[in-house]
Amino acid sequence: MDATLVSKEKNRVTLRLTFTPEEMKEACGGQPTARAVMAALEREGRTHLAQMGFQPMADPEIRLDGETFSAEVTALCLPVVTQADYQGLPMREPEGYRSEQEREELIRVQLLEELMKRADFDLPESMYENEVRQLVTGLFQQMRYDAMAQGKILEIFGPQAEERIRQAQEGAVWEIKRDLLMDALLQAVQVPVTDEDLEREAGEIAGRQNTTVEELRSFFGEDLALLRKDVQVRKTLDLLKKWAVPQ
Repeated sequence: MDATLVSKEKNRVTLRLTFTPEEMKEACGGQPTARAVMAALEREGRTHLAQMGFQPMADPEIRLDGETFSAEVTALCLPVVTQADYQGLPMREPEGYRSEQEREELIRVQLLEELMKRADFDLPESMYENEVRQLVTGLFQQMRYDAMAQGKILEIFGPQAEERIRQAQEGAVWEIKRDLLMDALLQAVQVPVTDEDLEREAGEIAGRQNTTVEELRSFFGEDLALLRKDVQVRKTLDLLKKWAVPQ
């Protein structure tokens, strides 16, 4: 099957697949039933998206045109972060922090928020509806406790409750987007992590937890491999700070 890029809006990518009846029959294992055809188109769509550098976050949508032996495959894909996105981010000095560690964390959050503005992308509903449901359930539980402590009746309707639910939904979307954006950033920047970096990180953790590096190896692996992503994230965010433009 041949694939042509039809459109790309943010991270919504549409391909057109064209094929012959023989190609479709072969893709379906010789039995081109309706279900087999749709499965073959999804499989071929994912393959061609990957070859073009896109990674779908959910099952793509398929629009089959049997008369022209073609189909459109539309998928929401992981964001692609470029150098123009992550370099030169505006950075403001945080206010009201209580420690240098908190200051650094506020700067990291700020830079990720600025990066999100440059590399904005959409999420499939299936990726966050469960998290939103959990957050709202936890929110109602907290609201119930607050009402009981104050001797009041729980108000599940009204502007105040609706605002707290809206904030919970926005929080869920932000957390998922932050994690996906961070993964895309790690792929784009490709910061190396050495064995010395891992040993240093383990040493700092051991110092904070009053333990030893050897004891930490039972949690993070003999080669401390489970620390690699954490170190890579910190080093990458340090680079973002280095490349940022103070405001």
